[in-house]
Amino acid sequence: MKSALYIAAVAATLSLPMVARAETFAQVVIYDVKPGSEGDFERALLASRQGYQAKSAFINERLLASLDTQALKYASYAKFSSEAAASGALEERVSEVGQFLRRQPEVHIAALSHSFLPAGQVPDPKGTEFGLGRTGQVAHLGLFVPFNKFWTEYQTSLVDVKKVIVGRKPHGYLGDDLLVETVAPEPAIQAPYSPRPAEAAKMSVNYGEFASLEDAENAYVQRHSKVPEPKVAALTRVFFGSLQVPSRFFIFRVVDNYGTGVGAQNKKTLTSKVAFRN
Repeated sequence: MKSALYIAAVAATLSLPMVARAETFAQVVIYDVKPGSEGDFERALLASRQGYQAKSAFINERLLASLDTQALKYASYAKFSSEAAASGALEERVSEVGQFLRRQPEVHIAALSHSFLPAGQVPDPKGTEFGLGRTGQVAHLGLFVPFNKFWTEYQTSLVDVKKVIVGRKPHGYLGDDLLVETVAPEPAIQAPYSPRPAEAAKMSVNYGEFASLEDAENAYVQRHSKVPEPKVAALTRVFFGSLQVPSRFFIFRVVDNYGTGVGAQNKKTLTSKVAFRN
C-alpha cells in the first residue's frame, strides 16, 4: 500500500475542455473529529443525509471512515448533476457536525471526467457506474496538485496507468472515478492543512473502490517480480515529476452509501456509540 506505484496508479486528472463538458460534479469533504466525539459526529453525519437527498440535483453519496480507528478522520464523497448544488449542499451539514470537529473540514468541488469498471473505461460517466448501495468495501481517495504546464503529460500518463491496471482484471475491483477541481483556488484555501503548491492549480482527485484492502494491494503491487513493468514505471515517473507538492492519499471503508428514489437505502441503524466501527 505504501508503494509509489500504487499511489501513482490511483491518481487522476483531466484537462480544462473536459471540465467544461462535465455533467457530474462531486463534493469531496475530509473531516477531522475531536477525540471522544466520534459517536456524536457519526450520528450527526448520518442524520444529515436527508438534507442531501432532498436536493433535486443530488445523485448519490458515500460516507467514509478511516481504516485506522485512531486517526479520527472521516470523509464524504457526494455527486450532483449541478456544480452549484455540489458547492452549496455542505453548509447545513457543517452546522450540524461542526461542534464535533477539531477544525473546519477540507472541501473540494470537482468535475467527473473518467470512470473505470472491471470491463474497462466508461465512455460517458454519469456518477452511477459502480458500487451503488454497497457498504463495507475499501475506498481510496487521492489528492494531487500538478504544475499547470505539465497538465497534458500528467493526464495522459495517469489515464494510461489506469487502463493498464484495469486491463489486469484485478480481483475485487469495483471501479474508479477521476475528477478535477472546477476552479484553481488560492493555495491557502486549497490546502489549508497540508503543504501548499507554489502556484494556483486545479487539484486532481481519484476515488476508487475494492472489495477488500488485500484486493487493492494485489491489484497494484508486483509480489513476484522485482522488475517493474517498463511502461508503468515510465508513466509513474511522469506522474511524480508533474506534482507541485507531495501526493496525499487516504484509505477508508465505505460505511454508508445512498442515492434517491429506487437508489435510496434505508437509514443505517445505530447499534453502538461508534456506529461506523460495527
